[in-house]
Amino acid sequence: IDKKINQLNLARIASFVAFSLLDDPPYKDGVAARSILENLLEKRDRLGPAAALYAEARLGLLGLTVLARSGEALTTESSVKALE
Repeated sequence: IDKKINQLNLARIASFVAFSLLDDPPYKDGVAARSILENLLEKRDRLGPAAALYAEARLGLLGLTVLARSGEALTTESSVKALE
């Protein structure tokens, strides 16, 4: 399937799915959301630079979103830990 779809569009779709796992009340699953983007990034060489950069940026934003929704104070240390 990945040969028939633009890789940047694939990264956008994966990001949308990951973020939807945070918003839907029955799920709110940050672990599953992260794993979607992490699994996509495991195939970085097939993604290309634009799609990989997009997925990395969205993974970082996802980590910060999960941290912010957890109620923890957004300090430099906690933010860096969430982005690892």
